[in-house]
Amino acid sequence: MNLKVGIAGLRRGRSFYNVFRPRKDSEVAAVCDTVEERTEGFAREHHIPKAYTDYGEFLKENLDAVVVATPLPFHAQHVIAALESGKHVLSEVPAGYTLEECERIVRTVERTKRTYMLAENACYFAFIQTWRELIKQGRLGRIVYAEAEYIHDCRSLMVGRDEPGKHTWRASLPPIHYCTHSLGPILDLLGEDRCVSVSGLSTGSNVAPELGVIDMEVGLFEMASGAVVKILCGFSIVREPPMNWYTVYGTKGSLESARCGWDKSKGYFEDVPNLQDMIPYPLGINHTKTPPEATAGGHGATEYFMVDDFVRSVLEGAKPPIDVYRAMDFTVPGICAHRSAELGGKRIEVPAFR
Repeated sequence: MNLKVGIAGLRRGRSFYNVFRPRKDSEVAAVCDTVEERTEGFAREHHIPKAYTDYGEFLKENLDAVVVATPLPFHAQHVIAALESGKHVLSEVPAGYTLEECERIVRTVERTKRTYMLAENACYFAFIQTWRELIKQGRLGRIVYAEAEYIHDCRSLMVGRDEPGKHTWRASLPPIHYCTHSLGPILDLLGEDRCVSVSGLSTGSNVAPELGVIDMEVGLFEMASGAVVKILCGFSIVREPPMNWYTVYGTKGSLESARCGWDKSKGYFEDVPNLQDMIPYPLGINHTKTPPEATAGGHGATEYFMVDDFVRSVLEGAKPPIDVYRAMDFTVPGICAHRSAELGGKRIEVPAFR
C-alpha cells in the first residue's frame, strides 16, 4: 500500500514534506494552508496534485493520513475533523490547548479507531534513545528525579509576519503549555510512568510586557512511581542560543545532557570502579549512520525516525510509539501546571483520560 498523505500548515509542514518526499511507501497528495499564495506556490514547486486554503475541502480529498502542522490553537479542531473524516493523524505538539480539547481528541480516537500519533520529535534525539537503553539495562537503577528545560527566545515569532503589528498565538501562550519537548523525553525515559499532580509557578511578564507574554513557567510534578520531575519553559527571555536540557538521577547513577555547543552529554555510574567524574558521551541530538535523506526534516534526523514510526504504525495497524494516551501524558500536565501557577502554586491533580 502507498499511503496518501495530506499536510496542513505549510510553515512547519515543509519539514514534514521533506521527510515524506523520498519515501517509497507514501506520497504527499495534497497540501493546505490559509495563505493562498503560499499553498499554491508550494504545490506548484513540488508538483503536488491538490492545494487548498479551506481545511474542510482539503479533508474531502482521498487521503489516508493527515499531518496537522497548523498553529497550536487549531490542533484539536483540525485533528478531530481529520479523524472524523476517516483519516489517520500525525499531530504537531502540544496535542491540545485545553483539558476539554484533550479529552475530545481521546474520545474521537477511541470512537473512530483511527491511528493518532503525537509528533514529539525530541523523543527521537540520539542521546535520549541512548539513555533509554542505559536505563533499560539498569545502569541507573530506579529513577527518582529528573529535570528538563526548553529555553528559546521566540519574541520575533510573536509578531505576525503575514499581518505586521498583530500578535501571533505565541504571545498569549503560557510557556508551560509547550512542555512536550521537555516532559516528553523524560516520560519516554521513565517508561509507563505519568504525572499525577503538579505545583506550578510563573515569573509573570517582565521581558516583553508590551506583548503581554509570560517570560517563564516552571512545573514540579509528582509521578505515579513516586519520582519527582521539574520542567522549565521560557520563550520570552534574554538568552542565546536556544537549548533543550535534560538530567536524570537514579539510585545507581545519573545522566546529564549538554547545555551548550561546547558541552557534552555525560553520565556517572555506580558500576564503574573508582569513577571520580562524569563520563562524557559525545552523542548529541544527531543520529549517526543514517541515509542521506534522513536529515531533510531537520533536528538531527529526528523527523525521519518519527515519520517512519507513524507510517509503519498505519500500514501495519500497530500501536504508534506516542499514541493518544501517551500524547496526553505529554500535554495535559503542562495545562495543569499553568492553572496551578494562576492559583499561586496550589497543587492540583493531573487527569488521565484513559
